Amino acid sequence: MTQEDFAEAYKQLNEAELQASKLEKMLDNLDAKMDEILKEAEDITKPSAETSEEVSQTPHKKD
Repeated sequence: MTQEDFAEAYKQLNEAELQASKLEKMLDNLDAKMDEILKEAEDITKPSAETSEEVSQTPHKKD
């Protein structure tokens, strides 16, 4: 391996590490967004304590 080959390999390694860091940051951001979406979906689908309380206190009509 010549000195030029070593220098090129080192340059490519540094570029690959930078790209890997960018991808990792993007994945972290995606993960955070997915967590936020899941939390919002859970909040939408589960009844709130106030709604549940209102339903349980509403008198039911008997026919």
